[in-house]
Amino acid sequence: MKKDAIEFVAFSELNIDDDFFHSLIDDYEGFKDWFMRKSVQGEKAYVLRTPILSGFLYLKYETEEDNSIYPPFCKKRRLKIGTFKIDAHGTVLGERFIGITLNKMIKDGFDETYVTIFDKQNRLISLFEKFDSMQHC
Repeated sequence: MKKDAIEFVAFSELNIDDDFFHSLIDDYEGFKDWFMRKSVQGEKAYVLRTPILSGFLYLKYETEEDNSIYPPFCKKRRLKIGTFKIDAHGTVLGERFIGITLNKMIKDGFDETYVTIFDKQNRLISLFEKFDSMQHC
């Protein structure tokens, strides 16, 4: 049986100085510190290496209530797509990462899943819109 190219690995197995992470470090103040905390805490992420790192998906489990956002979150089990980055080269890696997220949500009985996306992330927005439109056929 062929081993899946996407692996679930500890942050500590990854190199924060890898070129793959430069855009995240540039875009998100404190990303490097956050990454190092996750590494020390033993957190894991889904990655694709081809052989260079070309995909990274971190999922976070939440149960908190948050009334400071709209729509507000009541207390329930949520699966948050914490970090989602791919270097797309005409592959379906983005769709595979969405599939991993939804499979995890269903298998582990989460009530919701969500992602925070910023306006400048046009390709990621397009990916989620494409996936959403596929679900309404």
